[in-house]
This record gives sequence, C-alpha cells and structure tokens, in this order.
Amino acid sequence: VIGGDECNINEHRSLVAIFDS
Repeated sequence: VIGGDECNINEHRSLVAIFDS
C-alpha cells in the first residue's frame, strides 16, 4: 500500500503542479 501511495502522491504532485502553473 505504501508503494502505491507513493505512486499516487507523485501523480497528485504532478497534477497539482499543472494546476499551480
């Protein structure tokens, strides 16, 4: 689960960066 969460966090951060731009 932790590994999956890490992947999810990476994807979430990418989305946040896009929205932040």
